[in-house]
Amino acid sequence: MKQKHLLSIFLLSIVLLSACKKDKIREESIDYNALTEKRIIEVSEQEVIKAEDIPPLERLLEKVTQKDTKEKLTLLLADVKQVREILPGIVQLRTNPDIDFKGKYEEVQALIQKVSNQLPRKVRLQKDLEDARNSFNTEEVEFENTVSGSESYLDFLTRFLERSYQIKPIAGKPNRFLRADIEKVDSLESRPTTMNNIRKFKGLKYLAATILQGPADLNSLVHLETVDVACEQGLKIDQLHKLKHLVLNHTNEVEWDFGGKNTELETLKIGEALAGKITVLSLSGQKNLKSVVIGNTINLLRKLKRLVIAGNGNTTLTMPILDSDMEELKLSGISGTLSLVSNRADHPPVKIKNFELVNSPNIVSMSIGDLDLPKPIDFAQFKKLKNVFFKPVSINSKETDFNELLNLINLNQLESSLEQFSADFVRVSNGTLNLGKFSKLKTVVISTGAKAPLRKLILNRAISKMVDPGDGTCDDCGGIYLDGNIETIFVD
Repeated sequence: MKQKHLLSIFLLSIVLLSACKKDKIREESIDYNALTEKRIIEVSEQEVIKAEDIPPLERLLEKVTQKDTKEKLTLLLADVKQVREILPGIVQLRTNPDIDFKGKYEEVQALIQKVSNQLPRKVRLQKDLEDARNSFNTEEVEFENTVSGSESYLDFLTRFLERSYQIKPIAGKPNRFLRADIEKVDSLESRPTTMNNIRKFKGLKYLAATILQGPADLNSLVHLETVDVACEQGLKIDQLHKLKHLVLNHTNEVEWDFGGKNTELETLKIGEALAGKITVLSLSGQKNLKSVVIGNTINLLRKLKRLVIAGNGNTTLTMPILDSDMEELKLSGISGTLSLVSNRADHPPVKIKNFELVNSPNIVSMSIGDLDLPKPIDFAQFKKLKNVFFKPVSINSKETDFNELLNLINLNQLESSLEQFSADFVRVSNGTLNLGKFSKLKTVVISTGAKAPLRKLILNRAISKMVDPGDGTCDDCGGIYLDGNIETIFVD
């Protein structure tokens, strides 16, 4: 029995050795050079190349032994990977009317050029790309005939396109144009219309429009650099990476946080209608930001709760009078003229819970007043400040005496730059204000309240030479304008 068992094991070993030998002979007989190339070509011809199609080709390539052949097939496999990236783009060009055709066409064309001429599929890819372009050139786009005022949108559009771009409707189809023609339009100042009409202008760099009936999603208009828009509902612009100039006239969105978005933005204007409703405005990461304008000087910021602007040192901020308490007001990198005042003469000042004004050495004119701040502003940072205007300022809900305030804000650090000093309804407890060290002052304008009036003003003697004699001989003179009978003393 034992001998029988050993015989079975022996015979099985012979069979296994024989099979292994046959497999080895069979494998050695396979031409992996030809097989690998054949499979690479086959995969490259597929209508869809999946990620899982690549590893089997890489394993076959490992078995190629001839150096020259392996180098050639390595390049072909790289081409297949490139084709895999190209195919979805061609499908988009054929089927997606919402893409930027010109941009996608150029992108796919550049990818095809990288494919080597050794891959037969390259010829077909080039043909597919040209077929997509030919189809695009004959594709039609249809516009809705929205009506605004006395002129229909189609009448406006037809007249505008012919005058500005020599584009005419398709014969016999007054509301249809060639898509290739419409996407040549790079600037549109439109009558009020729908987003469905606006989104057809894929080549736009400039858009001024009122958008009716629904949200305005401009993200598909990827070339936009300037947008001046009003819309009835929400506005989407976060994917406009080339956007430089933005005017928001009207929208139902009242919170605008541009943190990390629209990083090329240079100018932002909040129109009057939105300025009175906006609650949040935050800009950070816009390295080229030049100016921010909120409403106009006669507006009141009635609902603004949070304003954060991270400028670049040369960013100007123009804003109207504050009219509501704020959770946060943080400014940095501001230049030019800055006004932070409220209109609370007969009411408690506007309270700002979290306040910061830093890194702004290029501010040349500053107005501040009727505010309740958590801490004083350090005026020493304003190395170029020439003009300053004060109204009463409270620190942590306590109105500060004017002399105390000037000490807290380090105004004495500006003795060599300040040219104009103005104060309105400030409280001078000891009745004396000493500005004698400010040798560059040309103009002083001061009024004080009845409870703590100014009685004595000390000025540098140099200002007496700056006073306008009133005979028309001085174009750059200043003056001293005081409210009441105030003793003025000049010192060296």
